[in-house]
Amino acid sequence: MIAKVIVYLSDSTGLSRIQQPLSFAYPKSIHSTSAQTVSGITPRQTGTILLTGASGGLSRGFTQQLFESNHCEESFGLYTTRDPSSCPDLVRLLDSAPAGHHYALEQLDWSSLDNVRKFAASVKARVASGFLPPIRAILINATVWQADGQKFSADGLEMNFAANDLAHFLLVLLPLSSMDKEYGRIVVTSGAAHDPHGPYSKTFVAEEEHKTVFRNTEILARPVLDTPGDEASAGVRRYGMSKMLLMMFMFELQRRLDRHANLSAISILALDPGTMGGTGLVRSGSVMIRLMMNYVLPPITQLAGWLSPNGMLRTPYKSGGDLLRAAFDDAEIGRHPKALYLDGSAVSQPAAEANDEEKQRQLWAGSVKLTGLRKEETALSASE
Repeated sequence: MIAKVIVYLSDSTGLSRIQQPLSFAYPKSIHSTSAQTVSGITPRQTGTILLTGASGGLSRGFTQQLFESNHCEESFGLYTTRDPSSCPDLVRLLDSAPAGHHYALEQLDWSSLDNVRKFAASVKARVASGFLPPIRAILINATVWQADGQKFSADGLEMNFAANDLAHFLLVLLPLSSMDKEYGRIVVTSGAAHDPHGPYSKTFVAEEEHKTVFRNTEILARPVLDTPGDEASAGVRRYGMSKMLLMMFMFELQRRLDRHANLSAISILALDPGTMGGTGLVRSGSVMIRLMMNYVLPPITQLAGWLSPNGMLRTPYKSGGDLLRAAFDDAEIGRHPKALYLDGSAVSQPAAEANDEEKQRQLWAGSVKLTGLRKEETALSASE
């Protein structure tokens, strides 16, 4: 039996942390920007779960739900986070994994397209060599929410767009050939913030010009500077924008998958996890917002969840269960839930702009250009 293991590398040279409950031979061919899985497939493992933003509250709720499910022992967990050394809660949670669950905790810096490319290449190589089973689910949960002014990625692109959208655009398209061709699913985490006309956005999207999210990718990648005094609201708008773009990506990718003979059974769907407290999302917010979201809201969501399980306020554990359902359920949402938008445990409809097919195509074309995606890099031709 191969051991479950946490192994990752620092961004420079040496090993930052290595946990090896059982002995194994560490592979020779590794690169220094990403961890390498050192375990192979056990007889019970039928698929890999690739989770981004594994240290966040929703992801930890998902992981708890996974550990309690019958999908746990049949799945290899590839848990990724920007800095594994700063996630003690996640490490403790993974340490508590059932004995039959095998996993790796790996570094993935979604602010760098080069890092995403290297990570995706590593995953593809491991699936091809048999170290990992085919990818059963890619769960897009890593997100940037910045209320302290504009930030830019290593590639010089606005951070919300670069990390929340372009990085995940690459992370999904590059390893498509490694996915389970019959039951593979991609789940993007969206939310009420994607709708500039919805109740969540009223406070931050007062101006009419902000109620249209997508005009072109160049404006998103290199926006004008924030108006002084409006930095916090502008950050919330950019976060909502990135969630709208994920919805558009979902629709466009599903159409392209459906036209591809070998990939047409793969489904992509979106999940609104509701408003959750204590997730760590608002770390750049004001003191008042951090106090509200991290200390006041969690007990309220516990009570609200008891009164209205799928109401606006939800616990990370409840929403983690919804994410697990989106990744695996076929009894209620069907074996191939294509381009489906789930509001927790209920089927919902996205904002009108998300359904604009011309904007979806423009977003796709612009994303291909900004990421430099080449035809030979993905099983789904960028021009299909």
